[in-house]
Amino acid sequence: MIVAFHVIGDDAGEGLHLPDNSGWHYVMKSIVFLRVPLFIVISGYFYGGHRATRPEFIQFWLKKSRRIALPFACMTIIVWLLRRQIYAEPRSLLDAFVHGYGQFWFLEALLVIFAAMSVWDALSRPGSGALLLAALTAVMITQSRDDITQFLSFSDAIRLTPCFLFGILLREHGEWLRQPKAGLFALGAVAIVLISQQLAMNGLANEISRTQMPAVLAGMAGAAFLFQRLPRNSFLEIIGTYSYTIFLWHVVIGAAARLVLTKLGVVGTPMLFTLIFIAAVLGPIVLQHMLQWTPLLSMALTGEKGIPGTTKPFSSAVFSGFQRARSGRASPIAGLPRPPTSGLVIVTGMADSAAGPVAP
Repeated sequence: MIVAFHVIGDDAGEGLHLPDNSGWHYVMKSIVFLRVPLFIVISGYFYGGHRATRPEFIQFWLKKSRRIALPFACMTIIVWLLRRQIYAEPRSLLDAFVHGYGQFWFLEALLVIFAAMSVWDALSRPGSGALLLAALTAVMITQSRDDITQFLSFSDAIRLTPCFLFGILLREHGEWLRQPKAGLFALGAVAIVLISQQLAMNGLANEISRTQMPAVLAGMAGAAFLFQRLPRNSFLEIIGTYSYTIFLWHVVIGAAARLVLTKLGVVGTPMLFTLIFIAAVLGPIVLQHMLQWTPLLSMALTGEKGIPGTTKPFSSAVFSGFQRARSGRASPIAGLPRPPTSGLVIVTGMADSAAGPVAP
């Protein structure tokens, strides 16, 4: 969803430069309640399996700095320089860092969430009740005023906090996902909210904003449904291993692909979308393999260690991915089917290792 969204663009001035009333924009607006919440839930889910503790607090933040903060800083500088050169970017580099820039606002907001949650866990690990109350508090804050401040993407961090906390709860209460009816209930909740959203988009009902409780519940329910019902797919599992690099680079590579294709005379929207989407997914994969032999660059530009001699060639990685998918490895949570997070990553745009953002 994230890759598709950025290929199409948020408005007529971005992406494929389609009119604001285009059907392509309509589709993207129709899933706005699901797009980002899906993988912030996954981020919370992975964090729930490796919550910060006081003895490991420094190690926890060393990992987060390497996996999230370093790529965030490097990619912000790279994209800012490119836009400065091509589009005469009016924003200063300092402003880009402290107020979110491009899709990297997500990483900034995620760091804020990790900071608050890791300190809370280190001081006094909250239980399920406290997490639920914190989620409700965050919803009420953003519902009453969603423009508190964009400094360090703080408003976005508060808005995403309920979904992150829900991910932790899903990890710690695996029995919720073992109930077949839970998935149907989640699907029903999503359907009700999205139908109401469609009515609002067509002037038949009041508008639902992404900060309101129904929108938050739709994001949570959508993630829960996919966790339980999305089938495992060996191809998506392979792509999922590269999803963080895809998140970091898909906008840059997609924009370059669009320029090349338009110069070659490709103008049809379906063809442009398809080719740019493929380039935005495959390009970062190729880049990650090119950088894996230079550990410092690999860490700075992909968040991956990329130590020479330890990373398998691409063909070997593909073969191993299919082998793992066929073997059906057991879930790290006893008795709980392994959530299809690799598939979710490609759907949402980012994945996660235990040490990083949802890698995607």
